[in-house]
Amino acid sequence: MRVTIEHREERSPLGRLRFFVDTTVEFSEAERTVIRHRQLGDHYIEVGTDTPEFRTFWGFVAATSALRLWTILSAVAILPAGILLNIWGFDYRWWMLLILSCLASYLYRKYLDRRLEKSVRPRQFTLSRLLKDGRFTVYAPDAYLAQEAEKGIAAGLNDLKSRMVAVAPGLAQKQVYAREP
Repeated sequence: MRVTIEHREERSPLGRLRFFVDTTVEFSEAERTVIRHRQLGDHYIEVGTDTPEFRTFWGFVAATSALRLWTILSAVAILPAGILLNIWGFDYRWWMLLILSCLASYLYRKYLDRRLEKSVRPRQFTLSRLLKDGRFTVYAPDAYLAQEAEKGIAAGLNDLKSRMVAVAPGLAQKQVYAREP
C-alpha cells in the first residue's frame, strides 16, 4: 500500500485560512487480489469530514437561533394577526409574503441542520471504496489539527495494512506498483 499525504491551505471567502489534508492510497496488484479474494472490502478507515462549516459550534447556534426566533414570531404573532386583518377586509398580499418568509426561514434552518450534521460526522472509507478511488480529503480548522488528522489517517491505514498482512503474510514484502515515482 502506497500512501501520499499532502497538506493544503485555502482562503475562505471571508479571508480565513482553511486547512485540508489530501490523501491518496494506491494498492499493488497483489494487495488488490488479496482484498478481492479474501473479502476484506468491508474493512474501513474512519476519517474526519471534508466539509468546512461554521468555524465554531456557537456560530451554528447563533444562526439557527435567529432563524428559529423568526419562525416562532411569524407563526405565533404575525400570521394570526394577518389572518384577522384579512377577515376584516384588509389587503391579504402582505401577509402571504410573511408566510413565505416564515417557510423560507424554516427550510433554511433545516438545511443548516443537515449541513452541520454532515460536517461533524466522521466518514468511513472501506477498502473496496479505496480500490475504486483512493483519494480523499479531510478538513482541519488549524495547522495543528491538520497534523493530528494526518497522524490519525496514517494510524488507520497502518491498521488496515496489518490486517491485510495477517490474512496474507506475503504482503509484508516490498510490493510492485503500476507506476513508480
